[in-house]
Amino acid sequence: MATRTIPKPTKSQKSHAEKELQKIRESLRDKGKTNKDIKRIEKTMLEKGIFSHDKASEYLDWMDQAKKPAAKKVSETDRLKNLIARQDDAIEQLQEQIKALNIKTGELGQECEDLEDKVDTYREVIKSIMEVTDE
Repeated sequence: MATRTIPKPTKSQKSHAEKELQKIRESLRDKGKTNKDIKRIEKTMLEKGIFSHDKASEYLDWMDQAKKPAAKKVSETDRLKNLIARQDDAIEQLQEQIKALNIKTGELGQECEDLEDKVDTYREVIKSIMEVTDE
């Protein structure tokens, strides 16, 4: 069985590959990854046969998330206290909105009274004009 040799890349190919690798690493830095993160990503790529830096990064983020402890179990009493506190906050907000609406309604009521007075004044003026023109 004959062994097949893989040709070595040219200087141009190496240069192009290095530039592309730098672009990818810079993109990862822009996403908040550190040099230590990038080394870990590239190590994972080699170990797991992952061809994309982004996919390896997602894989590591997923694995890191899986390592975090689960959220603390909340007791039923604490859950109910939290629910009551949220309801109290909601009631307080509704009461503030009702007060604001009452103030606006009061202002509108005053505006309506003012308009009714103006309408009455205009009616009287029109009536007096009509009386003058009838003469």
